[in-house]
Amino acid sequence: MADAVRVWLRGTVEFKKLSKGIDTRGNHFAFLSERVGRHYGSFLQTMMKAAPEEEMPAFAKEWMVKLSTFGMSSQLAVMQAMPEGHRYVTHTTGMGQEVALVLGLGVAPAGIMASMLLPALAQAKEKANAVKSVSNARQLGVGVVAHAFGNDGKVPEKWCDAILQEVGTEKIFVSPQSSEAQAAAEAGQKVSSYTLNAALVGKSLVDVPPNTVLIFECNLGWNGTGGLEDLQDNFDLPHSIAVVMADGSAKQVAPFELNQLRWKP
Repeated sequence: MADAVRVWLRGTVEFKKLSKGIDTRGNHFAFLSERVGRHYGSFLQTMMKAAPEEEMPAFAKEWMVKLSTFGMSSQLAVMQAMPEGHRYVTHTTGMGQEVALVLGLGVAPAGIMASMLLPALAQAKEKANAVKSVSNARQLGVGVVAHAFGNDGKVPEKWCDAILQEVGTEKIFVSPQSSEAQAAAEAGQKVSSYTLNAALVGKSLVDVPPNTVLIFECNLGWNGTGGLEDLQDNFDLPHSIAVVMADGSAKQVAPFELNQLRWKP
């Protein structure tokens, strides 16, 4: 198998360039294509897109990609066992590492950097999704308030149907924090990751204290209504949820803060 690979490599332009002037016969043979670094760099750049600018500025993203792919240029190394000892012969289009670095450190730093980077990117994406969920909830809150004041100030029961025209798209009802809701929406189902506070249904917003919960992130279905107990029974988010108050303000709320909110008008 190794001989077949070597025969194939000898026919490539990249190998011919690197092997010029080298006796490729030896006891150990190592080849690293520049495509490794290029494709890995492309992979990292794709992953970086998940990190918002406030979490990782553009210059930092570029630096991380360069650092992670540093030294991953095309390299060829041959080890030969000779009477006087071992001889390593290497050719590279990059920074000229010894074969030990080619085998041990040429790829390892990129893997180490990825293992350090991926959790940070996951956290950044998680935060971005939480912010987006608050934005969705805020738009839904504005829709409910607008609809209410066009209908004697009363909060509608079938609220998703009532405000769909105001918000313009069903996508607003799907939280980026819920993969289950996203999958259902992609399957063509009507989904709402947000629930209307049942205590406000039919009430006039004029009579509702502004710091009362209006909408909260909880998947009770399209036109779903409920309260704190429903949220606690169906809470499947790891960190915070989006909550909109009767005055239209929106924020992220941690699980331990839910009891501190006003749920009854």
